[in-house]
Amino acid sequence: MQSSVLTRVLCRTEITLLKVLYERDEPIGREELAQQLRGELHQDPEQSLTGVLGAFGKRINATNDIPGSPGTDAFIKRERIEGETHYSLRPEAREAIENVPTLI
Repeated sequence: MQSSVLTRVLCRTEITLLKVLYERDEPIGREELAQQLRGELHQDPEQSLTGVLGAFGKRINATNDIPGSPGTDAFIKRERIEGETHYSLRPEAREAIENVPTLI
C-alpha cells in the first residue's frame, strides 16, 4: 500500500483515528473508539465517528495511487465481535503509517 494518502493533509481527527488504531494490537469496539476520539469530536461521539470514517474514506478514494473506491476498507478492517462492530488497522496500513514518521 502506498503511503500517499497519508502524506496528503489529514485532519486532526483522522490522524487521531489512525494513531488509536495503530497503538492497538487487537480490534477496538466502535463505542470505545468513539470515546477515544471524544476529545476531538464536538457532537455525539458515535455519530461523529461515522462522519470521520466517511471523510477518511472519501480521502482514500480521491487518492490516485489507490485503485477503485475501497474507502476506509483500504486501511481499516471492520468485523463483528459479540454483536458489536470492531475496527483494526490492516497490516498494509500499519506499514504505510510506519513510513510517515510524523504519524507515530
